[in-house]
Amino acid sequence: MIRVAVGADGARTYLVDLPPEALPAVRRRDLAAAWDAARQAATDSAWGVARGFRFRRPDGSVLDLALRDRDAACWAGAVDLTVGMETTYGL
Repeated sequence: MIRVAVGADGARTYLVDLPPEALPAVRRRDLAAAWDAARQAATDSAWGVARGFRFRRPDGSVLDLALRDRDAACWAGAVDLTVGMETTYGL
């Protein structure tokens, strides 16, 4: 359901065969763990890599989303570290 392409610079693109609204809700404890991991990464200046997302809608159209600023990259890296972004739950 999710494929990941990694660029030469380490940037990741997630190809998701679902629209964003079809993703599951996230438990509060997982959000808190990601928040703590993101705060620690920012303190350590470990900003992470840019990430892109291409969500496919049932009609075949796509929605592209890019996280390129360092705060967003830091947050995405923390989520990836705590729950994994290669799953629908992690996304």
